[in-house]
Amino acid sequence: MSDAARFMEAAAESFGWRQGTFAELLRWNRKQANEAVIEADVFASALVEFLEENDGNWRGSTTELRESLTARAADKVARSQSWPLTTAATTAALNRVKDALESVGSRSSAAVRAQKTTSGFFNSPG
Repeated sequence: MSDAARFMEAAAESFGWRQGTFAELLRWNRKQANEAVIEADVFASALVEFLEENDGNWRGSTTELRESLTARAADKVARSQSWPLTTAATTAALNRVKDALESVGSRSSAAVRAQKTTSGFFNSPG
């Protein structure tokens, strides 16, 4: 917890808040920000939708993932500049949204692992 958060928790009573209120607000804010990252990224949105349809579990090569998502994506989306066209670009896209995907694990997927050409997505406990 940052110094500012510790300070706010210590001052919570003087604000009339119960202990933990500020920490709850920080978690809620972080979750909302991560959901906004996913919604703003066409690849991440397609990935979350794909994982929800597969019970949050998927394993295969990064190339297979890109091909699966591209086949499912609307033509306009798959041809957009933000859509990854190569395995390297797909890995970069996964790394870019990894933290956001992990933070909303209860909603869709968590524990994104990209090692060379293998990716795995698994449901998060809790």
